[in-house]
Amino acid sequence: MADILSAVIGKISALLGWDGTGFRTIKCDANGELQVDVLASGLPSGAATELTQQSMLAAVGDPDTPGAGSVNDRLAVLETAVNRVYAKNLQIADGVYFEAVAVTGDSGTISARTSAVPAGYYYYISKVIVRLYSGSAQTIYWRATHDGSSYTLDVYTNPATTSVYTPNANVLLDPGDYLSVYGYNVGAGSQVRLIAAGWKIKLAV
Repeated sequence: MADILSAVIGKISALLGWDGTGFRTIKCDANGELQVDVLASGLPSGAATELTQQSMLAAVGDPDTPGAGSVNDRLAVLETAVNRVYAKNLQIADGVYFEAVAVTGDSGTISARTSAVPAGYYYYISKVIVRLYSGSAQTIYWRATHDGSSYTLDVYTNPATTSVYTPNANVLLDPGDYLSVYGYNVGAGSQVRLIAAGWKIKLAV
């Protein structure tokens, strides 16, 4: 302290700072306010950055035009399904739906389909099981057919006979719609199976 006092007493005409070796004049800006230059800064572990915030926004999805697979996109799909149910003036579930189909082949593409939804009904499919039961296949996949157009819902590449696929179903089938399962580029003695379960919903009179 004595060294510091002897160095500054009678000489103070500016505010000084000690840099560990000697005294330096502290800077201020044009308005006379203290100027502080941040030479280095680091975020604590786990802190949100602009990149992580953008990733979070992408996962949630834009409310008006959500990206495929985002939270808002899935909510929009659910809302559409619910609105379809109310728009059709449906009654409560009329019974449990369960159907299993299988097809066997030795080459090329093989397929099997469920029965079409009868007139006056809608089927809500809550559970689907897809499996290569025997043989081999380059891919197996399942589809939903609506108004004559087929839509591939899931594809499984190089499936093993020990693998049982249980995709997230939540499919609402209109009258005339059906599900199907395919095996592509199968080997000898190959069999693919599809099991679908859910509810039969009857149109209100």
